[in-house]
Amino acid sequence: MNGPSHYVKGEELAEHAEDLIKQGDPDGLAPVWAALAHVHATLAEAAAAALGTSHPMRSSGPASPGPSTATSARNPGTRH
Repeated sequence: MNGPSHYVKGEELAEHAEDLIKQGDPDGLAPVWAALAHVHATLAEAAAAALGTSHPMRSSGPASPGPSTATSARNPGTRH
């Protein structure tokens, strides 16, 4: 499972926990589903951090783009 998949699964599990709470949680399982959602959210954040992305749904690439080649070509003496 990759970061975006963990993010989606966490959202699904959180929604399930919320639905159980709205129904009065007759079996007392909402905290279990919420805990599982939290685990998946944590794994999604870890994957995003490992990739250097700012949001877990981004699959790759830097959080902020570096200087473009056009900028570097115009200012060859500038260090970034």
